[in-house]
Amino acid sequence: MNAPITCFLSCQMSALSELAQILRLTGDPTRLRILLLCAQAPICASDIATCLLLTQSLVSHHLRLLRVGRVLRAHRQGKQMIYSVAVIIASLSFTAAVQTLVAARLELQTAAQATVAS
Repeated sequence: MNAPITCFLSCQMSALSELAQILRLTGDPTRLRILLLCAQAPICASDIATCLLLTQSLVSHHLRLLRVGRVLRAHRQGKQMIYSVAVIIASLSFTAAVQTLVAARLELQTAAQATVAS
């Protein structure tokens, strides 16, 4: 593989790995709905269950996965846990992530075409 392409891809690997983890976690429709709800405003688990018409245990299960994956963060407010989007997710620009993936693909296609042409 061409050195500039290798360097480009290795520099982007941590960002791409993070994005892949986020996409895995949000690949489930229920978790995606929870994430979108938490992105609007901090919210407690019982309100999530009510808004999404889900059981408390199902919401708790998905919240745990999203917290462990560092997609959501939680803080205690009295007896309730309040969930919000993690800083890492809030700062992630989806457009920038897509542009990075497209740029990487174009680099690979260019390298493949150059290899075929030689």
